[in-house]
Amino acid sequence: MKELSKILKHLLSTLSRMFRRIATAFAGVFIVTLLIVEGTAAFLTKQFPPATLTHVVAILLGFSFGMNVSLIIAIEEGIRGLITVVEEVAVEAEHVASTVLKDVEKGASTLVKGIEYGGEAVGHETGHIFQSIGSGAGNLLKDAEKLPERALGAVEGTVTGIERKFTGQHDEEQQ
Repeated sequence: MKELSKILKHLLSTLSRMFRRIATAFAGVFIVTLLIVEGTAAFLTKQFPPATLTHVVAILLGFSFGMNVSLIIAIEEGIRGLITVVEEVAVEAEHVASTVLKDVEKGASTLVKGIEYGGEAVGHETGHIFQSIGSGAGNLLKDAEKLPERALGAVEGTVTGIERKFTGQHDEEQQ
């Protein structure tokens, strides 16, 4: 942001200088041309003040020469300002690039250290996970071995309960 404000400040100062030079050059060339045409007309015709047509021609020539000189100055100042802005942008881009390069190098170093540490941690944690999976699988197998017995016991209990219901043993035990 600081770089952008610096460039805009330079651009505005270039425009300000350009308009001052244009106005000064226009006014100077206009007045000098006007005086030369009026003086030449007075000298050649031996008449002072010269005719009205001489005034009109002097104004038109002064305006024309003033505009030409002003246009040349505007182009020159514009190119000069553009070159300066490009130089400043190049310097700022070089500065930003070096800063980014330093940050990338620092980040890469941190990343490599993190990967090294993370690899060790992942290996360690993977060992714990495999141990847990092995232990869980063993417990699951033990529980799976007991599952038919439990299912059989549950079925037997249900069948016994149904038999008691139909035989009436359940009612007698409660009384």
